[in-house]
Amino acid sequence: MLSLRDKIILFLDLLYDEGIFSPRCLVFSAFNSSDRTSVDKRLRQMAHSGQLEVKGGGLGRTISLSPSLRKLLEKEDFDLVKIRSCQTKWDGLWRLVVFDISEENRKLRDLLRRKLRSLGFAMFQKSVWVTPLDVTEQVTRFLKKAGIKGPVEVLEAKRIFTENEKDWVGRYWDLEKVNGQYRRLLKQKETTFDDYLEVKVNDPSLPKELLPSPWFESELIEVLRRRARSLT
Repeated sequence: MLSLRDKIILFLDLLYDEGIFSPRCLVFSAFNSSDRTSVDKRLRQMAHSGQLEVKGGGLGRTISLSPSLRKLLEKEDFDLVKIRSCQTKWDGLWRLVVFDISEENRKLRDLLRRKLRSLGFAMFQKSVWVTPLDVTEQVTRFLKKAGIKGPVEVLEAKRIFTENEKDWVGRYWDLEKVNGQYRRLLKQKETTFDDYLEVKVNDPSLPKELLPSPWFESELIEVLRRRARSLT
């Protein structure tokens, strides 16, 4: 589950080139599961800690991610990596995690599986997980931080030998279901950023080269951006 801080980061990241004017616009245009007081408080905390840049005052106030936070987002090992991954072009590599963790260390094994799912991996076989996302550094840092040692390998492969990669991907990620949820949100009259995130957290965020066409998330993002611009 995403924290309010994470939601704010993702919303500002989505509108990086657009600009947001005043915390009030952020509240009314984006969130339906958090009250205005909570969002305003979190915004002040993030600005005070240097995570946000706030310029101007009143209705002309602009809020954006600070350069230091944007750099951190590229390196951090938290789950925003998967959600933000659609912004980058696929490098054509597949990442595989292969492990053989015994039953007596089941807690560590389950912890690893949860982390792999959160980073967009799918289970290829019982102890083999795969993703096209560039999250090798996040996985290796997690393994060190969690103290998981022994038979765990993180591999990168240039190509999977299959006739149709999109068909192959469809066997391991339920993209049709996710795409249908994006399409449903497009038909709603008042879709909020919260609504979008409810679908996005379960989206493996695969590169566009592997997605079905049309992929309705792209259109939905533009709708959210236009709505935010209309409030400025």
